[in-house]
Amino acid sequence: MGSRALFALLSAALMPSAGDPIAELKSRLDDMPGLRYTAGPGSVAVEPGSGDGFPVSVFADDRGYVVSFHGWHEHFTDAESAVDCFLFGLTDRARLKVSSRCGVDYKWTLEYRRDGQWVEDSTTGRLFFPFWCRRTTRYLRNRGTCAGQQRP
Repeated sequence: MGSRALFALLSAALMPSAGDPIAELKSRLDDMPGLRYTAGPGSVAVEPGSGDGFPVSVFADDRGYVVSFHGWHEHFTDAESAVDCFLFGLTDRARLKVSSRCGVDYKWTLEYRRDGQWVEDSTTGRLFFPFWCRRTTRYLRNRGTCAGQQRP
């Protein structure tokens, strides 16, 4: 199962498809105890719940939606896919592999679990970074579950 199918599976019962998706996300986040988020016109950002987690955000404009997990991001033209991806980032089934050099993060790879293994989905990276330094890798993972989704 690919990450897009997993996004849809995890959020199928969580978000009605009608209405303003940003307003619906805000309403849904209000029902999640302990979750800290900020919201503005056309955007929602959730703070990581722990030091090894990552922020999750969505921004909407007339061209579509951008969902971000720390430095990783993806563009969506439809609200349902953006909401699915956003909610997926809040679960413990998403993980970011972050590569750094000289303390500068330069590459973020979204991973998801399949058959007990972490599988790479997509990568976002910077063009300019201190390539001459030794690479370090760390993994970030939100520990929450999203609206009744059970941990594996």
